[in-house]
Amino acid sequence: MHPTHSQPAPLTPVQQEVVSALTAGVPVTAAAKAAGLHRSTIYVWRKTNSAFTAALAQAQRDRLTRLRGLTRETNLNTILAALSNPAPIDTFDTPPPSRTEPKPPPGASTPRNAPCPCGSRLKYKRCCGRNAPPAVSNRE
Repeated sequence: MHPTHSQPAPLTPVQQEVVSALTAGVPVTAAAKAAGLHRSTIYVWRKTNSAFTAALAQAQRDRLTRLRGLTRETNLNTILAALSNPAPIDTFDTPPPSRTEPKPPPGASTPRNAPCPCGSRLKYKRCCGRNAPPAVSNRE
């Protein structure tokens, strides 16, 4: 006799629910909890149930195809919006605002642990402070 290839059993409603959850990006543990299962059950289904594995793979492929289509559509809409309302050229050449430390008022002493006002990005006590270590040269 020749072996017969039977069609895989259809998914149960719980398995369909898990496939939908996993395809939507829900973690395995959360999908299992929502379906009233232990997470290891889903791992067993993935390894031993060919119908579950095939349905999950197909659902993920379908979702990826839909997302790629949305991405292309969104990119096209963004490009069309940019072409219909072009921004002035100087908008792109403007550098981002820089974050600078506020400078102390003239005559105020700099706290020891504050950034040095000379701009070295060191603490004042390690740079220009009264007890600053002597400068070491690596040149000989």
